[in-house]
Amino acid sequence: AFLVSCIENGESSGAFAVGRFDQYLWPFWQADRATGVTREELVEQIGCFWVKLNEFAPRGLATAVLNLTIGGSLADGSDATNDLSYACLELMHDFRSVTPSLSVRWHPRIDQEFFRRAVALATEGYGQPAFYGDPAAIKAMINAGVDHQDAVNVVPGGCVELGVQAC
Repeated sequence: AFLVSCIENGESSGAFAVGRFDQYLWPFWQADRATGVTREELVEQIGCFWVKLNEFAPRGLATAVLNLTIGGSLADGSDATNDLSYACLELMHDFRSVTPSLSVRWHPRIDQEFFRRAVALATEGYGQPAFYGDPAAIKAMINAGVDHQDAVNVVPGGCVELGVQAC
């Protein structure tokens, strides 16, 4: 559906946000794993999607700014990190592509191993991932009139502007 939207919107696809990728696909990841699909097979499928994302760069620009967000907190304040979050870091390390633009949502209860790996990836000099602070971003959305249940799904869209996924 996301790729169809990119096709329909043409050059404006450069400002789309893929959203909280590791959250809305997590139930499907778990279901596939429960039926015997290997982690490697799922990572390969996600890698194929990332390759497709690179086909939608606006004309005249080297890349599209398709921001994909991982990590962050849930509505109850607990950590949202899961195996898919880790897989996204691994793919970014392996792909070294600028699309998708990977963003990590940080919060005080973040899985420390996940955060350590995200920081290690950022120090490799490739410019990814970007880091966003959940406390400030969620507060900004609430101050803008967004309900807390929706504000916890804050994501950077395009380059760095914040918005709420699916709102």
